[in-house]
Amino acid sequence: MDIPNLKSAVWSDTKTGEVAVLVYTRRRDFVRYYDRQIESLLGKMEMAMERIQQQEQQGAQIKARATAEESLTICPQVEYAQKMMVLGDADATMDDLQMPRYSGIVKQLVSAIERLRHSTAFFIKSHAVVDGKNYNLFEKELCGLLAEKGCHFTEERESADWIIDIDATIINTTHREGMAYFVYVDGTMTVHNGRTGKNVYNDRLSTLDANHYDGIKGGDFNVERATRIAYHETARVVANAILNLVQE
Repeated sequence: MDIPNLKSAVWSDTKTGEVAVLVYTRRRDFVRYYDRQIESLLGKMEMAMERIQQQEQQGAQIKARATAEESLTICPQVEYAQKMMVLGDADATMDDLQMPRYSGIVKQLVSAIERLRHSTAFFIKSHAVVDGKNYNLFEKELCGLLAEKGCHFTEERESADWIIDIDATIINTTHREGMAYFVYVDGTMTVHNGRTGKNVYNDRLSTLDANHYDGIKGGDFNVERATRIAYHETARVVANAILNLVQE
């Protein structure tokens, strides 16, 4: 419990050696402290709502949703401060606790999260190759990773908020007798903002992560498993890069 303006009084008995300490604060200071806490916290939540609106206007829906979700984590602090006010003033009204204002902000944030969860559409076209054949598992894994983060997809390029084209292939396989196979994947990716018409990325996959400058690697004593691991790691690297790019 946070208690403002603590004061103390001490009594001692020289005969028995006993000491008594009283720690206290004025009720007015206690109530005023938590009243200011509520005002400050609600102000932060309202500022977050303004940022969410700005981010939506810029087409950064994923970032706006993250802002809304982060703002909701302030709720326990607000409710704690409200409980402390009631503890200090049993006659505190709903208006004193700013409950109408608080409830309204929470409703707006929850509504924004729900709206943003379904607002951003991705169009993804990928071409992954293994031994000259299409490797369809790569796109499934990539879309699965993005879906876990709340992304949604469309089959119409023209209606997508983000258009992503990926070409991936195995550029190298190394192996020594008694050692594991190491398979390296590289290729290109283009990320296009469907709302602004601008490309935000157009480069090689190996530039997406500093740890994979020579290709995105997978290793195993079985070459097929090594290939699956390499493409799985490629999907992870690409998914993280896409989320970072669209939030900027």
